[in-house]
Amino acid sequence: MYFYKELTQRLDLKPEDFDATLQEKIERRLRQKIEGECLGGLGYVIAVMKMHEEGLDEGLLNDVDGTVTYNLKCDAVVCRPFKNEVVDALVIQCNELGFFCSAGPVRIFVSRHGMPEDLQNGFKIQDQAWVTDDGEVRIEPGCAVRVRILNVSVQANEISAIASISDDYMGLILSAEEGATA
Repeated sequence: MYFYKELTQRLDLKPEDFDATLQEKIERRLRQKIEGECLGGLGYVIAVMKMHEEGLDEGLLNDVDGTVTYNLKCDAVVCRPFKNEVVDALVIQCNELGFFCSAGPVRIFVSRHGMPEDLQNGFKIQDQAWVTDDGEVRIEPGCAVRVRILNVSVQANEISAIASISDDYMGLILSAEEGATA
């Protein structure tokens, strides 16, 4: 789900940016531009780890407004889930159709049909929780679950997934009372 990847990004700088601190400004602006953003199929950029020196002296001047465009390379940690991947996630919302959870910046939906049989009809509307027939397992906002990703949807600025907890070793791993949100 998390990868170390080399990225190439385009960055425009105005004429007033060109001074003795140009290198720091380029690095700061690149981080501001892409950290926390979803770059489509590449995933969410978690952090820029290293800037490459190449490309810093090869800017393209726009003679109309004086801006300089750089094609910069950097190494970054990105988050991108894949089909059949098993991830731990934090439950954020429950409803009668299933529950939503998040694994880092990725929003995941688990349908009631992707739950074990003893949970499929166990939605308690007053508690906003999924509870097994025997009351032993309780999935509610704030608890941690282990899910298997069944499908991933990638848009230009968002990645979402559909998952299941019906396989062996999937499901509740830490209840809200045990401190999953801590």
